[in-house]
Amino acid sequence: MGLLSRAEEKADNLSHGEKRQLEIAMALVQKPQVLLLDEPLAGLSGAERERMAASSRNWTGTPRCS
Repeated sequence: MGLLSRAEEKADNLSHGEKRQLEIAMALVQKPQVLLLDEPLAGLSGAERERMAASSRNWTGTPRCS
């Protein structure tokens, strides 16, 4: 998810986009069969949206998000 460099940081100190990434990472670590996301890109900058889109392609190996 691109947060390894911030691993020692408290969640309060993360940017809005990093917090969204952390929330999704915490859900993915549970290995859900289905993951429903409600506006996961809301409030993110263009760069953060691109990073999230790139990360999502690695969640299952194939992009199946809609």
